[in-house]
Amino acid sequence: MRTLVCTATALLLLRIAATAQVDSKLDGRVTNEPNAATMVWSISEVRAEMAKNPTANVPCDLDALKQAARMLAAEHDSPDFAFASYVRHLDATDEFSGYRFAISCGVASGKEGAARFVLTAVPIELGGSGVRAFCADEKGVYVDASGSAAACLANKQLLK
Repeated sequence: MRTLVCTATALLLLRIAATAQVDSKLDGRVTNEPNAATMVWSISEVRAEMAKNPTANVPCDLDALKQAARMLAAEHDSPDFAFASYVRHLDATDEFSGYRFAISCGVASGKEGAARFVLTAVPIELGGSGVRAFCADEKGVYVDASGSAAACLANKQLLK
């Protein structure tokens, strides 16, 4: 009888631990996806704000954009520029909240070329750290339910 109780207790504890692990992954996705979407939007806003200056060199490098965001946040201590402060959370490996970020820019010359960009954010662990992919270009921010950067850029389903 004692062995049966111990076995039942052990099975119950394993089930609780497994449930907690699944819930933990779900909780991560619940917070990671909105954080990633906000980061994509924030980086896009930093680029848009910089592009308003006709003499500005709009960077196409996430490290340079983080520096530019810090300068924007310092220059404009206003809630309207909260997006600039958010970008500083992107780490040195271009990862944030379970997502990996990448950017590439247009090769056209002049102001038009500098404004063109493609930004992607994909889950580091598809299904674990997130499910959806997020992407942006100079026209908007998009989402893809499959977690694919290529599909996000091809389908351009606007993030709402």
